[in-house]
Amino acid sequence: MNVVKPGWRIPNMITPMIDDKRSIALIFKDSAIYGVGENGITKIEVYQEPGQMAMTNYAAVFRGESLWMRVDLSGWGIAYYE
Repeated sequence: MNVVKPGWRIPNMITPMIDDKRSIALIFKDSAIYGVGENGITKIEVYQEPGQMAMTNYAAVFRGESLWMRVDLSGWGIAYYE
């Protein structure tokens, strides 16, 4: 049985969304797509809010400097700029 001990780092671990510092190009789910440069969207940032049992990832979608929309990212995909 493999057990990760406290303080150990798993090699090649995927960075959690909240810690990923890459710029987000777009978020998508089914036929809904919100992308930077489309419909006045200037940036998309990931943040967290308390959920029922744990912190939940959300996207803050901005038009200019104003927050336009918040999206619960459960089931959504994220594409980053390379």
